[in-house]
Amino acid sequence: MPTELPTGSKVRFRADVMLERPDIAAAMMRVVSLCSEMDYRWAVVLAEILEAEAAAGVAMYNAVDNQIAKGRLLNAAAEKRLEPHYRKDLKALIRKAIDAAKLRNNIAHGQWGGIEGDLDGIVLGDGHWASTAVAGVLARSHGVETILGSIPPDAVLLRFTVGDFLSNADHVAALIEEQIALTKAFKNYRSVIRGMFLSGITEAAERISPA
Repeated sequence: MPTELPTGSKVRFRADVMLERPDIAAAMMRVVSLCSEMDYRWAVVLAEILEAEAAAGVAMYNAVDNQIAKGRLLNAAAEKRLEPHYRKDLKALIRKAIDAAKLRNNIAHGQWGGIEGDLDGIVLGDGHWASTAVAGVLARSHGVETILGSIPPDAVLLRFTVGDFLSNADHVAALIEEQIALTKAFKNYRSVIRGMFLSGITEAAERISPA
């Protein structure tokens, strides 16, 4: 788990902090890569739900940009095509996947820095850290806080290690395994339904066939 910074830590935010910490950078990119794989597999899940060609499912899924909206797309398809217990499993997995997507966004869009003398950790300020910090400095320098009665709050900074990112990567990998299992379950489910449908047609045809 990430930890708060030691008291008195001096953090430098600059682009090359990851180059100074190659093991951490590799672990971060493993998380990002796995999240990208999980995203593409949702398109496969959608294709299976709709019994469409994979390319069609991918095209439909990729036409939606927002992760939450993609979740709504999957749930809407499931409402029409799947039994209740499958829909429940799918919704639960989508919720966990959205949390994982937030983690990827933090890695990709966060402000990353390093504590002087600490090459075993890397510091995250969330995506709004820089603008919040600048706003605080300007508020103080212009005396805006006396007018507004407050100044922007200090952002929370957290220290991550290789172990934190590897743990996150393992979590996302486990979600991918759940995706694969669900995809197989949907495929089997649709196969059984199709078999029952074809069997019913055959029986009906036999009943109306002349002796």
